[in-house]
Amino acid sequence: MINKFNRIVVVGCGGIGGWLVPPLCRFLHFAHKEGGEKTEIVLIDGDKVEERNFTRQNFNGLGYKAELLRDQVAHFTNLRISTVMEYVTKANINRHVRENDLVFMGVDNNASRKLFSERFEDLADAVMICGGNEFDDGSVQLYIRKDGENFTKSLVESSPSIGDPKDKNPGEAGCEELAVAGAPQLIFTNWRVAALMGEVFYNVYYTEKPFFPDIVYCSIKGLAQRAVSSKSMEEL
Repeated sequence: MINKFNRIVVVGCGGIGGWLVPPLCRFLHFAHKEGGEKTEIVLIDGDKVEERNFTRQNFNGLGYKAELLRDQVAHFTNLRISTVMEYVTKANINRHVRENDLVFMGVDNNASRKLFSERFEDLADAVMICGGNEFDDGSVQLYIRKDGENFTKSLVESSPSIGDPKDKNPGEAGCEELAVAGAPQLIFTNWRVAALMGEVFYNVYYTEKPFFPDIVYCSIKGLAQRAVSSKSMEEL
């Protein structure tokens, strides 16, 4: 069995995270047992909303994405929601990612994914659900650390390109680099990846016989989905 998480940490509150957090919070609020400890959720993003984000992101105003997203779900009182308005970097990742955390990653760069994958190697027990997409296709990676070992493949093992990123962590990139970074994205693909992250979460924690894929691919253009696991059904 996978250990119950202590906290949920959502890193990246924009194109993917902005669509993931509201239904995730709704589910957790109503799944909460009366008298039980409230679920702690931390929303982390150093980015602010720009008007160009309105075409595909779940915002109607300007400000820090983490704060705006928190305000959208503040009425779910069975949760304890906090925000961090900074990017996660090598200097602060140990503070933001801890033992028994469940981490949802919705970042748009491989440098950050590599950083988190490496941080997980130092943890005994933690779960990461990492989503990413291009214009009309995407993927969700599940990385589970259990008893100090990789229970599923790391992000780098599942996607070798993460191990040799060609981009930069936004907390370490300059203003000009941030201004030109990022390819066009589609709102429906952001939705699809966010929904798939929620499905993976539900499968891992709320089904009697969970399936643990290393990675799940999806395509809007091809209306397709494919899960890949390094474990046999006997191991699962």
